[in-house]
Amino acid sequence: MLAIFLCQSLHEFVVDEVNDLQTRIWVNRFYGDGFKSLQTVFEMTFSGCWPNYARPVIEDVSSYYTPFFVVYITFVIFAMIRVISALFLKETLNQAARDAEMMVRERSKKSNALQKELLDLFHEADSSGDNLLSRAELNAVTTHPKVSLWLQELGLQISTNCLILLIMETVA
Repeated sequence: MLAIFLCQSLHEFVVDEVNDLQTRIWVNRFYGDGFKSLQTVFEMTFSGCWPNYARPVIEDVSSYYTPFFVVYITFVIFAMIRVISALFLKETLNQAARDAEMMVRERSKKSNALQKELLDLFHEADSSGDNLLSRAELNAVTTHPKVSLWLQELGLQISTNCLILLIMETVA
């Protein structure tokens, strides 16, 4: 709407030969028709250089344009653009929070799966069924190639003492 208003109201200034030629050429270049005026208002809104487009009109054409530019700059550029930016920022932060929650859930699932796998390993290794691992049972399970690979996949170095502590923590 501002583009249409500026295009229409500045037309008389552009065609009046009494006015300064350089100023008329500048006004025509930026506000001479609907498309030029729309592009100028778009640039004024989104590029942050609104003084370059408003000041010459206010100073060289008429100071009566001041209220229009003040209202537009206050409500559109400062208020609406800031609100839109705040909404984008809020949505970005919400998405980041959802990602963090999802990461916690995934780690919890992995931890539960690891605990189940360690319990299954314990029960498999406990061939006597007494819920205790003898040193012979533990040695038998750690020498199995699949168990060795599985523990390496978990990032654990195979050591009897380490495995005893890990299984004891899981069972407890």
